[in-house]
Amino acid sequence: MRYFYHYTSKENWNDLQKSKVIFPRTPIYKEHIKHFSAKTKSIVKFSRYIVGFPKIRHKGWVECGLWDEIFRLIKCEVLLKIKIPNNSKGFVREHLYCSPKGMQQKYGEDIYNFGYSGKISVKDPRITESLHEYWNAVIPLYDYKDNLIVPEVWIPEEVKFEDIEKVPFQK
Repeated sequence: MRYFYHYTSKENWNDLQKSKVIFPRTPIYKEHIKHFSAKTKSIVKFSRYIVGFPKIRHKGWVECGLWDEIFRLIKCEVLLKIKIPNNSKGFVREHLYCSPKGMQQKYGEDIYNFGYSGKISVKDPRITESLHEYWNAVIPLYDYKDNLIVPEVWIPEEVKFEDIEKVPFQK
């Protein structure tokens, strides 16, 4: 994989055009790190990342019920195609474990939407277990072989403006 796709707001796009670089902004929270396996700790070594998808409207994201969630949860106004830096220290994470379909298959109930709607506590053990599986389902970027159902790309490097292309917005 040489590129990945990243949604951002118009405001962030304007800032990017001025600074000429996109900075990693998505944090790895300290309270999550305590749940990381030794393998995950050896792969996830940075505190902030740029996060995206290997393909626009990736089939797994759509089929597992997460695609529409992206547009509900974050401000998506601009779509960027970002070149992955050579020797990136990034990783790919399987998001299936924290998806509506993945949780439905595992627990036989719509745990994902129950959690978001407040019908169950976000501290429900099924949600906690799903989060632990998600946090620890990581593969170094250089080992990724397009073999995950709902792949999520995380890179810790800054990317220069010339390695970023604004592409026509797609939902």
